[in-house]
Amino acid sequence: MPVNGWCNGSIYGRNDLACRHRNDTKSGKFLMPIEQLTSFFAWCTLLNFAFLLFATLCLMVMRNFIMSTHSKMFGVKESDLPNIYFKYLAYYKIATIVFSLVPYLALRIIS
Repeated sequence: MPVNGWCNGSIYGRNDLACRHRNDTKSGKFLMPIEQLTSFFAWCTLLNFAFLLFATLCLMVMRNFIMSTHSKMFGVKESDLPNIYFKYLAYYKIATIVFSLVPYLALRIIS
């Protein structure tokens, strides 16, 4: 483990993940390298778009089953559900772009 934000070379090598982090003990901030943040947002973007694709395919393939189930569960008319599904997918896509893709692209640009 890092001691006061620096690696203890006798136990951990310099390339150890914990050694790349810097813990500023005065301010209590935990700083993460840009490469790791970029990787984090790349995986977030990939997983969010994979889930969006999965949800879209499920709604396309199992439309009748899902609509009847949601209609019974939530008491919503089946005629209103396509609009609700469309809004859900649209809002999820916008949230993924704003909170995952844009930070990833910004980090790629500055690194």
